[in-house]
Amino acid sequence: MLLFLIFMFYWLNKNFTQPIKKIENAMSVSKLVDNINIKNENEITHIANVYNKLLTNLHNKIKKNRELIRIDFLTKIKNRKAFHENILELLSLYKRYQIPFSIMLFDIDNFKEINDTYGHSVGDEVLKDITKLVQSEIRESDLLYRVGGEEFVVLFPQTSLESAKKVAGKIRKIIQNNLNTVENKTISISIGVCEVKLDDNEDSLYKKVDQLLYKAKKSGKNSCLLYTSPSPRDRTRSR
Repeated sequence: MLLFLIFMFYWLNKNFTQPIKKIENAMSVSKLVDNINIKNENEITHIANVYNKLLTNLHNKIKKNRELIRIDFLTKIKNRKAFHENILELLSLYKRYQIPFSIMLFDIDNFKEINDTYGHSVGDEVLKDITKLVQSEIRESDLLYRVGGEEFVVLFPQTSLESAKKVAGKIRKIIQNNLNTVENKTISISIGVCEVKLDDNEDSLYKKVDQLLYKAKKSGKNSCLLYTSPSPRDRTRSR
């Protein structure tokens, strides 16, 4: 009799008590239940399977929502929040491993005039068409963002200023020559481009490229300006 009771206790503990505790522990930390050691399907395995399915669906929805808050609703490219996160990642890689990158900031010349003359729906189409043209000229590893009304950023990982300059020039020309959203109207962009330096942070880097964009607008628009200040290493050598 004692042996039977011991066996029953062991069997109940293994097949019911332990699996229930495992489910309870998984629920308390929002993790999947795994490796429930029950040979036959029963209510406990059914509960575990249903819970796992619900939790997986919840995690997938949370992941999708996190991705959506980083996407611009109109152009379907990354937004300013995503830009902030990605540039911090690139800066960290640069500080730690000296992996360079360049940044390009551009906006559409006379965009307010386009909206005022042709309507905001046409302006929206211009933004979407420019997005497609830029995407056709950059690499898969390059990152395109809409950071303002008509302002866009491209981050070029592992790219020198000279290489970024070539891409920026191609983008400026293709928009000028191939953007036909508004019939019989040439639409252009102004661009600032710079490469990260050792003393840069997110604010200083964005400020430099923003000032270049401002100068490009003031100097006649439809142009690209580069930041060519010597690096700290270059200044040390020249002393």
